[in-house]
Amino acid sequence: LFRCQQLALFLHDRAAPSLSMSAADEQPCALWSQGTLIGPRGLDVKLTLEAPLAHGGREERACEDVIDSTYSGAVTIECMGGNVRAWHSCYRSGVDLAVVVTVTVALTLFIGCLVALPVFACVTRKKHRTAVMLTSMPVEAQVQTDPQVSVELACGPQQPMDLIFCLDSSASVGAEDFGKAVSFLAQVAGALEMPAVRMGIIQFHHSAEVVSVIEGSREVLLERLQQVTYKPGETRMEAPLRHASVLFHTSGQKADGHRRAVVVITDGDPNDPEQTSDAVAALKEQGVIVVFVQVGGPYRRPIFKRLASEPAEQHYFVMRNYEDLRHATADVLKSVLQVGLWIKRAKVNVDVASFDRCSVREVRSIDTAPGSAVLVPGWEELTEDCVRWNPKSCPSLRSVGHVAWDPKMAAAASSSALTCRRLGRAGMHSAEVQTDPQVFVQIERSFQRPLDIVFCIDSSASVGQQEFTRAIEIIRLVAEQVEMPAVHIGVLRFHQQVVEVAPLTGDEATLSQGLRAVRYEPGETRLAP
Repeated sequence: LFRCQQLALFLHDRAAPSLSMSAADEQPCALWSQGTLIGPRGLDVKLTLEAPLAHGGREERACEDVIDSTYSGAVTIECMGGNVRAWHSCYRSGVDLAVVVTVTVALTLFIGCLVALPVFACVTRKKHRTAVMLTSMPVEAQVQTDPQVSVELACGPQQPMDLIFCLDSSASVGAEDFGKAVSFLAQVAGALEMPAVRMGIIQFHHSAEVVSVIEGSREVLLERLQQVTYKPGETRMEAPLRHASVLFHTSGQKADGHRRAVVVITDGDPNDPEQTSDAVAALKEQGVIVVFVQVGGPYRRPIFKRLASEPAEQHYFVMRNYEDLRHATADVLKSVLQVGLWIKRAKVNVDVASFDRCSVREVRSIDTAPGSAVLVPGWEELTEDCVRWNPKSCPSLRSVGHVAWDPKMAAAASSSALTCRRLGRAGMHSAEVQTDPQVFVQIERSFQRPLDIVFCIDSSASVGQQEFTRAIEIIRLVAEQVEMPAVHIGVLRFHQQVVEVAPLTGDEATLSQGLRAVRYEPGETRLAP
């Protein structure tokens, strides 16, 4: 009954279908329409149209395919006016059949009580069916809760930006404090990463004068600052703000994402408040950030806090005096400047060492695989953008598999360890979450696995001195190819008796000493001893 009440609320939220339908209402249902069917016992089952369905068309699927193998019956999907209706007659096989019948009877009685209501007209024609409207729009699926890649970020370079400083030169400032304001601008120029961040300067009182257009050279900007002289006058701010707008338009930087900001440094309220408000509004419409630095404490009219860009707490500063201004360089720049973020280190949340082929795929070259490269242990950095594969520098490196030894493979591994690989800028790729592996690996030869080898050299009369000497030489060549002490070698000489030439050892010197001391002694060929 609880499910029936939910169904009633669900259907009540939708208008009953009209008996007469226009041509627009007879549109077919699109391919890949998705939605959720409320199945038996409240199970939510996602259904997807695998082929377009005409208006009035129906499609039937077995309950065991839609829900699971314990259910019998059928699920019917019907297209009505571009929308999809779905119902089922599924029941659980075996002992749960009685429960299904009881719930079905209760549902029938409940629908019968509501038959007089027009909104449930469609329900009376479909007894024993649970109806739900499916949207024809695809639904985005999220299939994981924990990120598979963790990254450690580091601050990168300052992002491209144009900054214009409007410097008050009115009579109330005075020559000494004006000089401190000029020193502040020199400190700002020293903190900017030019030419990515460019800077312009406008001096104002009752009129405005461009000290420097927007410039990307620190040397040129500082030279122009040294030529600035104090010129007293009235505090009027419309002119410098209008000049700033003109400088932005003539700067030649109109790329998307290129930030722009105006910073006004003054010791008093403007004598032209209405014109100043209009000029600030025009700058904001162009996407310019407006910052006010008020020196000398708050004034009667909080006009600057109202004119500053939102949030005002970030773009409105009050300094006690011009001496404090010289120590506010970082605070002012933090309000407008942005820096990029680099991925300094990354870890993949996959046990690569287990080499689970459900999540890891081996490729011949990692350059051909999609995704962003992550350096694994075993690489050593030569320069900022160059690394070299040197697995022996990382003793904790674990093997992910084993293959037969091959001298060509060993030679290739040795040569690749000396090669410097340039690190390209990794691109971003969308994550696939279905059946394809999410991690691609390029496998290289690792260390030889621990192994014990015992050579039994025949010293019978049929071998002869010359062939016996050649057998000893073969053992020496093998010893040069194995990685001792991981691999141990022992040597026995036999005819009708057995003599130990070298014990099972991982020491090359012990093995060489035994091989030099062995002598050919003919005898009978007996292998069992």
